[in-house]
Amino acid sequence: MGNFEGRKLILAGGSSGMGRQSAEDVVAAGGSAVIIGAIRPA
Repeated sequence: MGNFEGRKLILAGGSSGMGRQSAEDVVAAGGSAVIIGAIRPA
């Protein structure tokens, strides 16, 4: 992934799977992430 130094990411659907991995990658590349997720009742 590229350089995300000083960048911010707002990610919907980032509580698991590909969304979570994307957020982790951005943070590892120097960015910040806000993760929005929903847990649906059974």
